Amino acid sequence: DLHSFPTRRSSDLTTLFYKNFSHMLVALGLPPDDSFTLSFAQDTSVLASLSKRYVAIAPFGSNVSKSLPPERWVALLEFLNKQYPEYAVALLGAPQDAETAAAFVARAEHTNAVVLCGVSFAKVAAVIAHSTCFVGIDSGLTHVAGVMQVVTVAIENLKTVTWLPQYNPNVVILVEPKDCLCRGDKTGECYREIDGIRYPRCMVDIPQPRIEKAITDILKKND
Repeated sequence: DLHSFPTRRSSDLTTLFYKNFSHMLVALGLPPDDSFTLSFAQDTSVLASLSKRYVAIAPFGSNVSKSLPPERWVALLEFLNKQYPEYAVALLGAPQDAETAAAFVARAEHTNAVVLCGVSFAKVAAVIAHSTCFVGIDSGLTHVAGVMQVVTVAIENLKTVTWLPQYNPNVVILVEPKDCLCRGDKTGECYREIDGIRYPRCMVDIPQPRIEKAITDILKKND
């Protein structure tokens, strides 16, 4: 389902940290705790490599099968380059993802994409916080975006559910349960094999136009 989302968010990130982690505790069935503290240091120097408006994309996770096939990310970059050339794209990931991310950019012939895989977490936090839209799979960086209530398109699965939409009202969560056999308890066998990699059906079956529309709806609100 597409969740409604505001395009404005508070600049008081500390308040948002407290608020969202309290929501997370409640969602996990724990009592809220107002005594904890959390802060993400941000190194905004990295923003000099990006246009004022940009989309941050985090396509990588600890397990390649929890992402989309490479062709889907290349297609998304091609879409953004064609439809929104005025927006830069920041590709985020670990150091070992840099080569793959660069290959995505080269194949898509994206003219305004920057690979920021392996930069410091402070730089990553700044890129996510200042993005017009964050796009990610079920990964740690998507949770960072959630804690900061960044406007997000989350490409998710029902196989290993760890996302908690309650703590980010600014998220569009995309799944496709039509042919899914996952039970959300890590026991369901529900895969489609593509190029030797088994992807959850509920994730890989998400139509590409649905992902593009979710991003388009967000970017149009910022025009």
